[in-house]
Amino acid sequence: MTTKQKALKHYDKMIAWASRQKPRGRVSYPKMIDAINQDWYSDSCSYCEQQREVCSTCPLVSGGNCCGGLWYELHISRTWASWITSAKKVREYIKRNG
Repeated sequence: MTTKQKALKHYDKMIAWASRQKPRGRVSYPKMIDAINQDWYSDSCSYCEQQREVCSTCPLVSGGNCCGGLWYELHISRTWASWITSAKKVREYIKRNG
């Protein structure tokens, strides 16, 4: 499986799990980790794993920002509904640029 395929599968799994949460529920990194042993941080990203924290060589970095700045929107989401919206944007960015 390619790095891109792994990343897309990872986002599919996170989005599917988040879709089963209350839309207005508070986003919880520990809750996701406990439930599916995955999260949206670098430890779970196939690209970050491949780059070994040298972000400047990652094909998803644009303008110094992960996934063109879309990852940050995901990171600051407060509800699962907004997290899902952002996660779908990140997934599409990976699909186009990964």
